[in-house]
Amino acid sequence: MNEFELFETYLQILNELYETDSRIYFYPGDDKLNMKRNSLLIEKLNLASQLETTRDKSFSKSAHERMIKQLGVIISEINSVDPQLRIDRNQGLILKNYVFSKVYHYLDSQILFPVGGVFMHLLYYSNNFESSIAKEDFIKFIQSEISILSSMKEINYVVLKAFLDTFFIRVNESGLLN
Repeated sequence: MNEFELFETYLQILNELYETDSRIYFYPGDDKLNMKRNSLLIEKLNLASQLETTRDKSFSKSAHERMIKQLGVIISEINSVDPQLRIDRNQGLILKNYVFSKVYHYLDSQILFPVGGVFMHLLYYSNNFESSIAKEDFIKFIQSEISILSSMKEINYVVLKAFLDTFFIRVNESGLLN
């Protein structure tokens, strides 16, 4: 299997593990579910090890480069808009702070699809202070994400997935949520 095929299998195992954990929550004493969970954990560790040690990491390196470019495109778009406007937190939806989910999904897509480019997208802007984020603060957060990605010494899908898995922790720690 090549690196991307290993990663697809890794994602399938993560999904099965999530589903099994959800079932265990409702049936905690089910030995079959617990054995399945243990088997999935071993398989997850095995696949993670294979992903970390595979020689050809061209897919993950490409995804890494596209993630950095994607964040750069977001900054460029923000800088091209009227300086008086602020970034709408909810992006025209009723989902509070959806703008961060939007960024997450752009980055996730760079990992999930082995080829492709960055997404040209439009963010919604507002002049309503209460439901928006200052562009400078948002750009500072995006730049910190670029810095984290750029400072990665070892690039592979496990590291990139871990970066995504901790994205909302960093959002929460940024102080940009309201």
